Amino acid sequence: MKPACKQWLLKECLESALRYNTRGAWQKGDRRAYAIAYSKKEKGWFEQCVAHMESSITRWTFDLCLASAKKFNTISEWRSHDRDAYYAALRNKDKGWFDKCTTHLKYAYARHTDASCIRSALKYSSREEWKNSDLAAFNYAVKNGLMKKCCKHIVDIYRANILKECKLSALEYQTRIEWRNGDKRTYRFAIYYGFLDECTQHMTSFRKDHTLESCMASAKRYTTKMDWHNEDYLAYKAAQKNKDGWLEKCTAHMDVINIIWTLDECMASARNFITISEWRREEPKAYAAASSNRWLDAIYRYFNSLLDTITFDECIQDAADFDNWSEWAKSDNLFYVAAKSKSWAFICKDVIIGNTVQKWNKNKNLKRAD
Repeated sequence: MKPACKQWLLKECLESALRYNTRGAWQKGDRRAYAIAYSKKEKGWFEQCVAHMESSITRWTFDLCLASAKKFNTISEWRSHDRDAYYAALRNKDKGWFDKCTTHLKYAYARHTDASCIRSALKYSSREEWKNSDLAAFNYAVKNGLMKKCCKHIVDIYRANILKECKLSALEYQTRIEWRNGDKRTYRFAIYYGFLDECTQHMTSFRKDHTLESCMASAKRYTTKMDWHNEDYLAYKAAQKNKDGWLEKCTAHMDVINIIWTLDECMASARNFITISEWRREEPKAYAAASSNRWLDAIYRYFNSLLDTITFDECIQDAADFDNWSEWAKSDNLFYVAAKSKSWAFICKDVIIGNTVQKWNKNKNLKRAD
């Protein structure tokens, strides 16, 4: 015979409820008593049990919303840090709550002009420092396409530091090939910022511009495309990029061999590139071998280590040179991939959109002038 279920009395529910100050605390502390009282709500049990309790829901008034808003400098900060107060004021916008609460916040953003943004930026030596210290000015510059103008001094400081870093790195090598293989990141920056010739003046046997003859002379020293690619990358890329069939002419004498891909071979192939998509496009056989042998995780760790070296300032600076998002947001752009992985892409996109708007306004003014 089953034992009879306990018959709860109102007195027992009240005794349980008196041990708690809020409904939430009672529900968590004695779920059974809470459920019994709630099930008897029609008989008035629940109201009697919670009569002494404090409401866990804040009853927002205009004064509470205003006090909350005064703790912040911008509307976005208020919305991010106290959503309940923000949306309470927004729900009562027809009563004037929101406008009154954000009077000082609107001023904090609207006070900026092109000139004030430039003055603000001059106080800082990096974009990240500027963003963290004066978000309103930073956002104004982003939305109005002023990042390049405001950050000119930052670019100059940054370029000087990059040049110094590139020169110190280059001094450790005797040829460009050795430098590229030994320090890909710094070598890449030297090319990107136009410092390559300046950094490699001490090096031997380097060529500024390849011709068909120089590519063929380089290619004759090797018996396979892979050897040529690995040993004289600049000559190989010059031949590959040429649309008049230089690559076919340069490699006509080379042996066609089937490489037995190992993890080391795949890793060596990957180290010649800076993004996964670029490696996959240029070395499809190496990528296929790594994929079929389940080596991609190890190789991806190498590419992720490259992303770890990219900074916020580098991503913003690269994005500031574009006014078309789709042209910048490509999978073989190391800065885009880094920004995407570090959640900076939306800021970079705002920078590019600001440039787009500025370009559109400029063209519109030119048409009016005509």
